[in-house]
Amino acid sequence: MRRQIRPRTCRNLNWSGFYASNGGLSPNDDITHLRLASTTDGVNFTDLGPLQGLNDPTTVSLTGTRWLATAGTILKLRGGRFGLLFSGGNCIDVDSDAFHYIGYAESADLIHWTVINGLNNPIASVFPATLSVNAQGVPAAGGGTQLVTIPAHTPVVGDAPGWFSGRVYAPSATLFNEHNITVVFCRLPHTEAQERPGRLSDHWPVQLALVG
Repeated sequence: MRRQIRPRTCRNLNWSGFYASNGGLSPNDDITHLRLASTTDGVNFTDLGPLQGLNDPTTVSLTGTRWLATAGTILKLRGGRFGLLFSGGNCIDVDSDAFHYIGYAESADLIHWTVINGLNNPIASVFPATLSVNAQGVPAAGGGTQLVTIPAHTPVVGDAPGWFSGRVYAPSATLFNEHNITVVFCRLPHTEAQERPGRLSDHWPVQLALVG
């Protein structure tokens, strides 16, 4: 008889206690995988497999990226490289829509990705959050815990102003020139994200420099 290993979820006791003390939020156990597909006619697609290196779909750590959104941008760069603007999130968001931060990664084959700007040094992020966590990175109290703030470093566009303190997602990027890109992303203030979760957000443009 083979033992089935169940994936870790945001329903563990530590996160459930955090949700209960922050508005009685319901845990989200979604598991998501982004995959690459190719087509020559826009109708028939060939599945080329899951993307690697961008996230861990089973992580429950405050500093891990569990979820990735499907809305993003792939850029063709010099030297056979590709750049990816994406949005991600984790258990603190209680939402697999992945709106906690906007990140950037690069790849040579579109499957294996190296994250340049992740959750702790993002392009943009919602308000910083500081929690007491244990060695697994989940909320805890008492001995063996430490205070951890995400993001650990100031986002490229600066600390989250009220304009996009609640949600950032759906980055759309274009090459401005050989060394710069223009990125437009959706955003929602924290108060409106809480009070009007169905409200459509608007867009925030920034210009970024490519390194390397």
